[in-house]
Amino acid sequence: MTTIRPVLAGIGTATQRIADPSAGLDVVALMAAAAQCALDEIGERAPGLEFDEVIVPQGTWAYGDPGRAVGDLVDVTVRHSVRSELGVLQSALIHRACNRIASGDARCIAVIGGEAKYRSLQRSIAELDDGVAESVYVDAEPDEVWEPAELVISRAEIDAGLVDAVSQYAMIENALRVADRQDLDTHRREISELWERFNEVAGDAVEAWFPEPRSAASIAEPNPKNRPLAYPYNKWHNSQWNVDQAAALIFTSADYATELGLDESNVVHPVAGADSDAVVPVTERSEPARFAAADFFASLSLGVTIGVMPVLVLSLAGAEAVAYFFLAWAIADTLFLFGSNTGQSLITEAALAPHKLLSFSRKVLLQTGGIVIPAAIAVAVLAPLLLRVFGPDYAREGSGVLRLLALAAIPH
Repeated sequence: MTTIRPVLAGIGTATQRIADPSAGLDVVALMAAAAQCALDEIGERAPGLEFDEVIVPQGTWAYGDPGRAVGDLVDVTVRHSVRSELGVLQSALIHRACNRIASGDARCIAVIGGEAKYRSLQRSIAELDDGVAESVYVDAEPDEVWEPAELVISRAEIDAGLVDAVSQYAMIENALRVADRQDLDTHRREISELWERFNEVAGDAVEAWFPEPRSAASIAEPNPKNRPLAYPYNKWHNSQWNVDQAAALIFTSADYATELGLDESNVVHPVAGADSDAVVPVTERSEPARFAAADFFASLSLGVTIGVMPVLVLSLAGAEAVAYFFLAWAIADTLFLFGSNTGQSLITEAALAPHKLLSFSRKVLLQTGGIVIPAAIAVAVLAPLLLRVFGPDYAREGSGVLRLLALAAIPH
């Protein structure tokens, strides 16, 4: 049976900062600019290039069928348009695109999103209409409206007005503070110091909308320009929607990418992904802080393990050695992903039925072991053959490392 591999073939972004409220692109045109950028990255179009599907996550705008609108603006036929509603996991859009391509149902899918709230805000201040009501795409319906499997918030939370993200995370943040027995001032200082470091990282981004440095003290202190939203969060603790930015991802099959003339080194191969629609509203969790803390340290440990090892090899053995190591590392990492992904599913199911944790754990252990153990042994045995595809030097220098890493996936 032929395996169809999905690849990320094109990435595009678009940002605008308008001084004149009467100028600038609306959100659909901005998303189209990002899509055009992604198409330009792919290069010369093959005859008859079409989007089998365009998926757009719902924003604050009023367009009913933004996916087809974008297709019209970039002059690419859209065979199926999808608008995903709030509550659908953002990662699910990417997984859907990859899975549809891998199953052979599609060979080119675009995932596009954006906001133009800064332009809308400026036009509102200038008492100008945003022009959206005149668009033929406002009342148009997409081919599919993708709705979440269930509400991420409970009826009690809706009745209490706890419907926005900042309120939800504030409840978790305060539960964590109480569990850590922190006083209000210490907790506020610590999270603001953490956000100061976030700001340093974000400020280096090429298209950062707010690149200005912000100190922990300025983030922590509420004032008219940093209004409190939900304790302990002020405005600058939160992401801002009043921006004019859009992004587009174009996924294709590997064969179609070759047909489009893309070099193998210019595409990204998605290996694995996991998400879950199983939801436990915050107010229905018996210990909301316990999971948040455990999940944070587990994620931190995983990130350090993945990120530090190649750096250590580079530092201790040099660039040539890290080239051999990293290829083996990338191959073996696929085996480690099985345990990580099934572990996420275990957490979700156990949160819904804590009394079944032991039986769920046994089931996950058997299922994961049934896949990882034979796969790890096969990789260890076939290591030289797998690496010889990349050249005899890789087979000679990297086989031992690949064998060790593959076998290490078994206890993992």
